[in-house]
Amino acid sequence: MGTKDEHGVLLALQHCHRVRRIRLHVPLQSLRKFIAAMGKEFPILEFPYVALPEGHNTTLILPETFQGPRLCHLALIQHFNFPIGSPIFATATGLVTLALDSVTVHPSIHSHFHKFLQRLSLMSQLRKLKLIFHTPLTGDDTEERHSHVPTVIHVTLPKLQWLGFKGTSACMERLLPCITAPLLVKLDVIFDDGLPSSVPYLLHAISSTGNLRFSKAYVGFHEEHVDVTAYRNKKAKTYTLGIRVTCDELNTQIASAAQIFNTLRELFSSTERLFFRCTRSIEWWRVFIHANRTQWHDLLRSFNTVKILRVPQPLVTELSDALQVHDEESPTELLPELDVLIFSPDGDPDNEFVSFIDARKNVGRPVTLIHRGW
Repeated sequence: MGTKDEHGVLLALQHCHRVRRIRLHVPLQSLRKFIAAMGKEFPILEFPYVALPEGHNTTLILPETFQGPRLCHLALIQHFNFPIGSPIFATATGLVTLALDSVTVHPSIHSHFHKFLQRLSLMSQLRKLKLIFHTPLTGDDTEERHSHVPTVIHVTLPKLQWLGFKGTSACMERLLPCITAPLLVKLDVIFDDGLPSSVPYLLHAISSTGNLRFSKAYVGFHEEHVDVTAYRNKKAKTYTLGIRVTCDELNTQIASAAQIFNTLRELFSSTERLFFRCTRSIEWWRVFIHANRTQWHDLLRSFNTVKILRVPQPLVTELSDALQVHDEESPTELLPELDVLIFSPDGDPDNEFVSFIDARKNVGRPVTLIHRGW
């Protein structure tokens, strides 16, 4: 950014009473100067967007003296040490969108969240909330959780439609149970430290939407994470639930997906379409493939109403082995309502899923095989 351009931005920020929108995504040296110039009230400002360039580990601080009583949208992207108890939250009660992306919070996490929830309770117009926390829970935080725990605040956001979280399970365990959103239509959650032992708070967040059921679900296996996305119906283009768990071992990925579906079993009680997908390289799968058969069963057991199953090429061997019927096992114990199995063959398509197909045919519950490449 040239000196002339930098001077122009600083001059514009001096006329704070005329600024309606701020969008800053500039080199770090210039960004520091611009942020320092924002430490005052902007009476007609509606949308400030401030982003730290990627590749920097520096943490920036938005001035506590920054105020915008007419704010509708606020987005801070990449490593901002944002004062959660900032006066801006006390005055900007008309916020429609709040996105704090990769925000670094103070180590005393519980008291910080308590203050944040107090501010959040004033934002009755909020429709979109995205929070990405960068600070992990430390040993001191764990001790604080048991010693100086403030009174829990329960917040109802009557207009919230989209809720997104990314961070440690400890952060989410504290926030999600405290938020009720009766009009919520989309929930995105990313666990940075693996899936916790139980996720009842996730169920609470989703159940606030009422009698919700998913018709279609995707399970994706990737190099460093597994994700689950669910849709209300087969024609929906936007998913309602998205969960991503950071982990790289196949066994852990399958176990995490199984835990999610088991915890939210009621919401998947009428799911008719289950699609697996993966972006791992073929070489990786050939080296690390072969998960525990029991884990696959734990995952599939939540889908008693699935009629269509789709399996990508790297998973064909895995799923065909898992679906083989052994002695004293019922062919309809898994996927009892399955009608169609779509797969991309890894060799001779006539040899894939033979045991499973024959067993289902023998008990009068035939499954149609469709093989195609994708």
